[in-house]
Amino acid sequence: MFKCLPLLILFVCCQVQAQHSYVEMLLPVKQEHVPRYEVHAKRQSPILVKMPFNSDSILNPEVFAEVAKIQAERIDLVYTSYRESKTFDQPVLNRGRLTSLEKYAPYLFDNPLTDWHFIAQTGASTADSAATFFHGFIIYPKKVLRPMDIEAERHTIYRTMDSIDAFLKKNDSTCLIQVTEMKKKWVATGYFRPQSKYLQRQGKKSSEQSAQYPYTEKRLVRDTVVRYDSVLCYSGKIDSRVTKLLPDTDVIHILERHPDWDSSIIITDVTASMSPYTVQLLVWYRLRELNGQVMQFEFFNDGDNMPDRYKRLGSTGGIYFSDAAKGYDAMEAAMMYAMGRGTGGDIPENNIEALLKAIEYYPYCKNIIMLADNWAPVKDIALLSKVMKPIKVIVCGSENGIINPHYLDIARATGGSIHLLQQDIDSLGNIKEGETITLGKRQYKLIGGKFAIVGYN
Repeated sequence: MFKCLPLLILFVCCQVQAQHSYVEMLLPVKQEHVPRYEVHAKRQSPILVKMPFNSDSILNPEVFAEVAKIQAERIDLVYTSYRESKTFDQPVLNRGRLTSLEKYAPYLFDNPLTDWHFIAQTGASTADSAATFFHGFIIYPKKVLRPMDIEAERHTIYRTMDSIDAFLKKNDSTCLIQVTEMKKKWVATGYFRPQSKYLQRQGKKSSEQSAQYPYTEKRLVRDTVVRYDSVLCYSGKIDSRVTKLLPDTDVIHILERHPDWDSSIIITDVTASMSPYTVQLLVWYRLRELNGQVMQFEFFNDGDNMPDRYKRLGSTGGIYFSDAAKGYDAMEAAMMYAMGRGTGGDIPENNIEALLKAIEYYPYCKNIIMLADNWAPVKDIALLSKVMKPIKVIVCGSENGIINPHYLDIARATGGSIHLLQQDIDSLGNIKEGETITLGKRQYKLIGGKFAIVGYN
């Protein structure tokens, strides 16, 4: 037991050093100015960690029982710019306040995707007036969807698609699309089978029916049947007439600027938090079905509501496919079925398992495109070395300018690329060990072959 003590001490020291480094890394965050801070009305109900004017002590530590239950999407450090003394050093006080927060809630510093803001209120002109302003931290939780919320999301998607159908009927014509089906039927061969099991085993048969050969022999015939169905079609620009119906448009814009992504399979995380992006995929495919870019769709939900303790890397399940040749209706049905079968459970998702299944089942697909939840770590990232084809990652939920390092790792390791609303990043493979790059609001360093956030812009 005591032989392990030096290792334990080393581990604790490393953890303390890592946390301290994270506080130091936060200090250069660019300061914002407002006359008086106002809580963001459209965000989840915030949690307020209160501090006195010009102090780093916490007035309401009981609030951390509530903080421990949430994942912080955004944290604002709020203070006044008024200074009682010319020698007052705001960065020193900020460091003290961050250290106090870390003491009560070190887990808030574990998530590199949390969006931190330092906000100075300029409306105070005296110490007395400054004391009436809020000082401390405003913590905005990331929304967690409940089963009833998920069902509401599905109804919202259906309503959106009804609106898209109405748009199609109003703005364009009906097209004919070729549909190929395989029909099966049993037909008589012209021979008769024997009643005797002995003769049956010998494969005997007769061209004439008799008491000894009473049974009509039949064989299964497969016929290819081609028909032409009428479908609503659209070849115009996807503009505000469509995008006004959507909460977000990143996915549509990225897919629209890449008509070169032909012979593709689109792999989509359909867990609860992804509905603003999955509905965009539905809308895009409803309007672009006839361009023939996509060959297959794959939807994954991290295990069909399997209890987290039973999930195993590489065999979590909850993966569903839809052949694009079957058309939009089949694709929508497969997606909605996958959504209904599972909400994701724990936060990390089985992205690599989904990639490996897609490559195994559909090796002929030339472009592999993954719609990934930026806020969900990749549960099975340890299996990444098994992915032998380039992956194009559309990062969903990176509006705050932060990219989950796991998706940078997937793009770099596979020779793939990262795709954002305004940018395609396809040069990650050129990054060498120890080099640092700046993307959005973060600086990333390649350490041990993996990206880590090492700085804030």
